[in-house]
Amino acid sequence: MSYESSTGRTMLAKGLFDFVVSISAEPVQLVGYDVEKPDLIGEFEQVKFNADEIFADFPKIDNLKCKFCGACISYCDCGALQLDRNIPSMVISPEKCEACGECINGCSIHGIGRKEKLTGYILHGRKGMHSITVGKADESHEFQVPLVCALNQRINTGSLAICDLSPGISGYVLTALRDATLAILVINPSRGWLRNIQFLLGALKERSIPFGLVINKYKGEASFLEEVERFSKIKKVPVFGVISHRDFKDNEKYMPLNEADLENESIFATIWEKVVSSWL
Repeated sequence: MSYESSTGRTMLAKGLFDFVVSISAEPVQLVGYDVEKPDLIGEFEQVKFNADEIFADFPKIDNLKCKFCGACISYCDCGALQLDRNIPSMVISPEKCEACGECINGCSIHGIGRKEKLTGYILHGRKGMHSITVGKADESHEFQVPLVCALNQRINTGSLAICDLSPGISGYVLTALRDATLAILVINPSRGWLRNIQFLLGALKERSIPFGLVINKYKGEASFLEEVERFSKIKKVPVFGVISHRDFKDNEKYMPLNEADLENESIFATIWEKVVSSWL
């Protein structure tokens, strides 16, 4: 997890997956929840992916029938319905709606209809006995929660699943966290790092999900590291690892050390060892 993009979150998920695959005698699954930017697919050029279309029946307010009584709100467990009595109007939040149909069934005057929409795709491939499952949103980027729900259902029972979540704390990130057993927050050295992750910390604590930190793109900022260590000690949040950063030229690109040296498994071995010890 991370609050913002470009933290190296996807790279870390891929690196941990590759390392665990190298030592595991059991199937491991890598799941890409960043449905708006499914970069994981590009990390597996040798893997053949098959795609499944994911459709869902979304609620649609019939303004000619709706009495704007708000009774349907009580049927919505995900908080996707809001009543504006001033207009009046009933608003459905695409960021929260799971297309479960409870509001439709609960409306006694049939003021909510159904409209089937393509919410996105689930791409799945295999690397030996291990699997890679990636969600990809439809071009409209609306109503993504049902796609995330479908991804949740594709997690293999009994397998270790390493998941790459979207940045931020949107409704579909919270949906992806539903069955999580441990979270890794990826942070980069920045002045407002702690302020930026407060919402993530709150969501994890509310759901009683244990978590730890991985510092990525570290370039020797001593004051930043001291601040993280102080936070870790006071809040009793483990730091799973620190990944350094350096400059090098490769086709005139500026790239972090960790992207150049993915073959160096010692980085991920160290992080994984601390993750497992914290988990158990």
